Amino acid sequence: MASVAAVVLDLDGTLVDSRQDIVRAVHFALDRHGVRQRELNEIASYVGDGARMLVARALDLRPTDGEVDPVLDTFLRYYSEHAADCTTPMPGAIAALDALRHLPLALCTNKPRPATELVIEKTLRIPTTRMVMVGDGVQDIECGHRAGAHTIAVLGGFTSKAQLMAARPHRILSTIAELPAAALSL
Repeated sequence: MASVAAVVLDLDGTLVDSRQDIVRAVHFALDRHGVRQRELNEIASYVGDGARMLVARALDLRPTDGEVDPVLDTFLRYYSEHAADCTTPMPGAIAALDALRHLPLALCTNKPRPATELVIEKTLRIPTTRMVMVGDGVQDIECGHRAGAHTIAVLGGFTSKAQLMAARPHRILSTIAELPAAALSL
């Protein structure tokens, strides 16, 4: 195998133990809709195929059944606010991320975005001031600014240089090939 050039990481069960928050959210949704509760381990065994499938399994229904929708909505609303109440980093996760910091890291999850952001913020404790948002669009730069991250705009994409300059990135690069040196010099 050639040397590794990037690492893609799963979130739930790999970087964080989110079992208790997921189960609490399922219990909340089931309770609100008058459905009997399930055991923690049973609900935890349903995790991995997305929220719709999780809720459908907890209801003993197919994911396409209409009865899933109201319970799913309740689950998502509750979970988006409580995704990190009890969630903790998995043992060794922070040290592993630190050891891999020299490589590009990506997160792959089917968790809803608001819940994902909450979990990362509360458990992985990577301050946004130590992050870099890279993009070719004004919205990318705005996202980075709002998060408090460093911003780097890359020319040659869908947005003009003038538009990118107006967004006030910390750096503007001619090509993505300049990124490693630019990121190290921030």
